[in-house]
Amino acid sequence: MTTERIGISRRKAMLVGVVGAAAGIGGFLANERRTYGDGGSSGKNIELLMGEEISQGERRREIVRRWNTNNSDKRVLLTEMPGATDNVRAEVVALASTRSRAFDVVAVDVAWTAEVAASNYFDPFPENDLEDPHGFFPGVLKGGQYRGEQYTVPFAADAALLFYRKDLVGDDPLPQTFMEAVARGAEYKRDLGVDGGVGFVGQFADYEGLTVNILEAIWSNGGDPLEIDGNAENAIRNIVHSVRNSSILRDTDEQRSIKAFREGRAVFMRNWPYAYHQLFGDRALRDRMAFVALPWPSVLGGHYLGVVRYSDKKEAAKEFINNMARSDQQDELFTCAGYPPVRTSSYDKRACPDEGGNSEDAPPPPPDLGGFAAAVKDAMRHARLRPQKTWYSQYSRTLRRHVFRALSSDVDLDFAALRRELRGLSG
Repeated sequence: MTTERIGISRRKAMLVGVVGAAAGIGGFLANERRTYGDGGSSGKNIELLMGEEISQGERRREIVRRWNTNNSDKRVLLTEMPGATDNVRAEVVALASTRSRAFDVVAVDVAWTAEVAASNYFDPFPENDLEDPHGFFPGVLKGGQYRGEQYTVPFAADAALLFYRKDLVGDDPLPQTFMEAVARGAEYKRDLGVDGGVGFVGQFADYEGLTVNILEAIWSNGGDPLEIDGNAENAIRNIVHSVRNSSILRDTDEQRSIKAFREGRAVFMRNWPYAYHQLFGDRALRDRMAFVALPWPSVLGGHYLGVVRYSDKKEAAKEFINNMARSDQQDELFTCAGYPPVRTSSYDKRACPDEGGNSEDAPPPPPDLGGFAAAVKDAMRHARLRPQKTWYSQYSRTLRRHVFRALSSDVDLDFAALRRELRGLSG
């Protein structure tokens, strides 16, 4: 069943205009937001802000709809903001800087935890307010902490998988490092049989995804991403060289990577688990595709929910957040939509519940949910947090500005200048 779509209210549009101006992105936010849920009277809803639903079947919206059916006195009005992660972060930072009361619960990327918590926009979320805190992956729960205190609660985690063309790789051992995957992909790509084929696709456009792929390449080579030591420098040089010689496809985000892989233009693809649910429906590709946990360390991705300090519905907000992280909801989000669960028990589930979801958009059951669960769980065990610094967003922008400039030209990357700028961020 599809959730009811409700247009943004005049009051909310005015608030968005103020916040958008503070973020330096003007009226974009007011025009692009979409609101879902059969909310009650104005001012009585739990106002929830999240990024756009990208999974098939609209399962996240369905969970909100069910909550509203069962909780008529504390309904949730879900507002989604489409667009790149960087745009969503800009809005959250603007909300925090203006001490906005527009929302009661806000979803943040795990990478923003320190920055948002340090701004005092979220109330702490004590462990005794968490439902079954020991059921979470320990590393995933830690992603919501700042200076040892829990501020946000995970409801969707992420760790990367390596998808590959098994018809081309055959019985050869899989690459174990990023550099090896790029090199081996360059050897296999001649067998793709298409113009413009590449050995490796990931996320190499100028946005947060580029930082994620750089971090993973650095870790894979034993480097330090904050110091940019010799191993880190070699990893970055490899990315630049591989883009320039067409071993890696440039200007790709998650969806463009999926498109390239689906069209047979890449041998290896680094992507998040939700890509599996988008790819397995293509029967011809399914027979030629395989996947494993990323053989080198993955960045831990995911989205976390925090209670806004200025909310007057804090107890109801906490109750809703616990509902989103509950085991049965995690089971559904995983088996039906491909969201990697934040609770370990959900990886044992093998069937999508019959009830709920958008029947027109929902995918059929995956052919190998057991293998998919095992790969994602393995990836989650070895995933690493991005630097948990209040200045992480500046670090990310600085790193990718230098790298993307080199990817987009024949200018050599000035590592000495990059190191100076990064050291300046930490004071």
